[in-house]
Amino acid sequence: MTKRQREIYDSVRKRTRVELEGGAIDAEGAMSRVMRLHQIASGFVGILKTEHRSILTILDDFPELRMLVDTREIVDIMPPEENPRLELLGQMIHEARESEQKIIVWARFNREMNQICAIYGDEIMRYDGQVSDRAKRVNLDRFLDPNDGQAWILGAKVRSLAHGITANIAKGMMYYSNDPSPEKRLQSLDRNHRIGQD
Repeated sequence: MTKRQREIYDSVRKRTRVELEGGAIDAEGAMSRVMRLHQIASGFVGILKTEHRSILTILDDFPELRMLVDTREIVDIMPPEENPRLELLGQMIHEARESEQKIIVWARFNREMNQICAIYGDEIMRYDGQVSDRAKRVNLDRFLDPNDGQAWILGAKVRSLAHGITANIAKGMMYYSNDPSPEKRLQSLDRNHRIGQD
């Protein structure tokens, strides 16, 4: 994380702990804050209309972000080109490209997948709820085709691709962000790691 992300992350974490211990928020509210911490680690804060007031509270220490809440549904903490997570992903993708190996990139949030797809364009085969069922099938077929040298990144959400699909053509994968469900994480690992397969 950048220094800025760390400041926001630590502030939200501390505020959440104090509010939870003091009874100001319940377990559901605390889980919502945990999701915010995941978003902050990815470089943004998403805002739902129903959460407006709680988001304002967690951003009290950051007035420049708080001002944006009234006009946006997503507040970027930094531009994508300054995001260290995107930089790390870029290094991994570069290595995969150099060795001509297909990879799966797992992301939890639409914002992350949108940024990744914007950067990698036609090289990434998107498989999530933001594309039609037909497009998902086409993208997956292209990714699974060993002769398609242009479709070598599969961008997916764990909840979209966790069941019933084997993608062992991928020689690597990266969890850009994690789904909070350990069961879904294990299922996603099974998409390209099968007993007895390379």
